[in-house]
Amino acid sequence: MLLMTVLGALLYVLVTYIDENGLVNRGIETFAFITHLVFSLRLTKFKARRLRKRGYESLADELWANTHTWWAHKVHVVCVEQGGLWLKVGQFLSARADALPAQYVNGLSDLQDNVPAIGSEDLQKVVHAELTACGVIDPKNYFNAFDNKCLGSASIAQVHKAIVKEGSIEVAVKVKKPGVDALFKLDCLAI
Repeated sequence: MLLMTVLGALLYVLVTYIDENGLVNRGIETFAFITHLVFSLRLTKFKARRLRKRGYESLADELWANTHTWWAHKVHVVCVEQGGLWLKVGQFLSARADALPAQYVNGLSDLQDNVPAIGSEDLQKVVHAELTACGVIDPKNYFNAFDNKCLGSASIAQVHKAIVKEGSIEVAVKVKKPGVDALFKLDCLAI
């Protein structure tokens, strides 16, 4: 018991004081989620096997269906909350009807093109910073109109409609979400 308390305290110190960029926290969250998922599926396999041995095929199938439905929803929520690489993994899994139960494919399919967009204030900051970095002296004078309403949002970027001042041409502007580069690096390190 004392050893567990000491290890817990050390982990707390590591997470609180050493982990300035969130790597340890994100790694622990990832490990805990995957461990919970694997344990739950193993437990379901054990229960379903016992049901089948007793002749309850339909109950075993229902158990699996309910478990997959619950986990598909949970994976979707975690992918959206965590963002970054998690969203990419969710998108990949939603396209694997050949390898995953239908509950996961259906539950994750909206991650292909229906990811929450960044807010208007953050959007304007990102557009301003990117245009300034490209040498545009005054980004406010670059567009006649810029629609803050997102046309589509995915894991890395989102798209907006705008009209460029020069020639009054309507364009689609792809805006990379803030912090996405750092998030992908953290996730790759955590894995």
